[in-house]
Amino acid sequence: MPEPPRTGEAVLDLIRKSELADDGALTAFLNRTALVPADTAPADLVDQLVAGGVLTAFQGKAILLGKCRGFRLGPYRILDQIGSGGMGQVFLAEHAHMRRRVAVKVLPLRLATDKAMVERFYREARAAAALDHPN
Repeated sequence: MPEPPRTGEAVLDLIRKSELADDGALTAFLNRTALVPADTAPADLVDQLVAGGVLTAFQGKAILLGKCRGFRLGPYRILDQIGSGGMGQVFLAEHAHMRRRVAVKVLPLRLATDKAMVERFYREARAAAALDHPN
């Protein structure tokens, strides 16, 4: 289990490790806000980063839990969890280069070895891909 960050500097280290924001974006944010990470409580720093648009609330919560993994899935950056159920979790994600937002469904590991469940997952994906609707 990851350990929660105890300092503002530890928050920034987790953000850098997670690749949620690069040094340039973090430096620009800190310069704009005049925050001093060493003097700022982790939760306060995360709140400011969320308010400043550097992190999403979902990402901020995970960072405060000490997580720095699970924010990327292939070319997609995970922004939020939309839902979860028996067939997996659905996340709001953004393509790293295209900046296109999509919903990404992830099948749980325990179902990934079940051929029938994997086929059901693909069948659902094909049905969703066949839809042509503005929403």
